[in-house]
Amino acid sequence: MKIKNFMNVKCFGCKKTYDGYWTYAEKEDTHVYWATQHFKTKEEAENYINKLAKEYGWI
Repeated sequence: MKIKNFMNVKCFGCKKTYDGYWTYAEKEDTHVYWATQHFKTKEEAENYINKLAKEYGWI
């Protein structure tokens, strides 16, 4: 089931850390970021955040 822009996310992606990558999302109405999960590779992180984006209607 696809939900239309659940949580009002305006952007999302992954950020490099010293030991891997964090996935994140930013709310539309504030400058609040939240991390969703940590991964060892960029590909894993991108796959995960893109899956969430499709599931929750961010894209």
